[in-house]
Amino acid sequence: MERYAEHFERLATAARQAAAACGLSGMTAEVVLIIDVSRSMFPSYRARLVQPLVTELLALSLNFDDDGVIPAYAFGDHCRHLGDLTVADFTGYIDREVVRTGADYQRHCNYAPVIHDVCRYYFPEDWDQPALVESVGRLRRRERVIYPMLSAPRANPVFAMFVTGGDCEDMEETADAIRRSSRLPIFWQFVGLPAPGTTGEFRFLRRLDKLGNTYVDNCGFFEAGEGLDARGLFDGLLNEFPDYLRLSEVRGMLRPAELGGRTTHGERRVEHDEVPEVDVAAVVRQREAAAAARARGKHEAARRAAAAAEAKQRAELDRHTNIDALRAKLQEVEWVESTMSGAGAPRAAARGGRARARRPTPSHSGPSTTARRPSGSASCASRSASLASRMTPGTRSPAPRGGRRPRRPSPTTTTTR
Repeated sequence: MERYAEHFERLATAARQAAAACGLSGMTAEVVLIIDVSRSMFPSYRARLVQPLVTELLALSLNFDDDGVIPAYAFGDHCRHLGDLTVADFTGYIDREVVRTGADYQRHCNYAPVIHDVCRYYFPEDWDQPALVESVGRLRRRERVIYPMLSAPRANPVFAMFVTGGDCEDMEETADAIRRSSRLPIFWQFVGLPAPGTTGEFRFLRRLDKLGNTYVDNCGFFEAGEGLDARGLFDGLLNEFPDYLRLSEVRGMLRPAELGGRTTHGERRVEHDEVPEVDVAAVVRQREAAAAARARGKHEAARRAAAAAEAKQRAELDRHTNIDALRAKLQEVEWVESTMSGAGAPRAAARGGRARARRPTPSHSGPSTTARRPSGSASCASRSASLASRMTPGTRSPAPRGGRRPRRPSPTTTTTR
């Protein structure tokens, strides 16, 4: 334990020198530690490289942390809150809390879930606010997302140390989360820890360091390779954070506590906060009463629905079996006696209401009052006579219907000798 204390004191001294060289002496911030437990970090855990690195990060963070308590997270497929870290309980912390068994390793590497949880932890009233989407451009229209601003200035910025062994698999979601967090006073310092004997593939993290369409540049990347001493690590980690604090946009999001700046401790409960006692029996009785009331309401609604269905069925049955209704329906139909068969034929009353003109029956006793039409032969003879009277000599007779026109005989000339 004494050897660990001496080693930690040497690391703290190197960290103070690095902070003074960067102009961060006297600066306070809220520090959070994020550790990768995906399959890309398995060789580093097996080689016992994570615990020394996290010890050096702790020595650096305690130089400007506001209260000496550092929240820690582990991430992979999903994120897990590890609790708060202090110097007292940091010895053997990785084996005790981070990778307790092989089940703590996760298959995939996703950055977005832990980014959301950390921002929701420190900025619960700002992170879940909806974003606005507007169209920009004249010839080529495109959409631009405007994320919500900080609701109230904070007293201290948040410095998030993000230890990972490779690029993530949810790049689009991670970029969107980083853009949203650029509206908040939080800086993401990514630390790439490659597997022993290899050079890590951190292409996405290098692009994320220069991510566009952000309110401010709130990302930094540093690769902690083999053979790097503590001073070199501290200089690399504090390479971009001082420049971030000098931005006018960041200074506008910060305000001293004496001037109204809010202290962001997230969901952490302070020791002097009083926790109200809960009457378990009263809560149980209240929940049972609410469940009984919901059951009675459902039973009453079912009874009303059954009564309404029964009333509807009874009304439909009465409509088909009531004698008065049948009589009213029969009155709408009249029975007209047929003149041919003598049987009754139903006709609609609306159609039978109009007077029907009956055709007079001819009488066989007296002379007929109607003129008879000429027979077929007489009619044909009269038409032939009229046609012959209209024809003049020398004209052709019309061709017979359906046949060829007959030839006219040639005239004969008589010569007198």
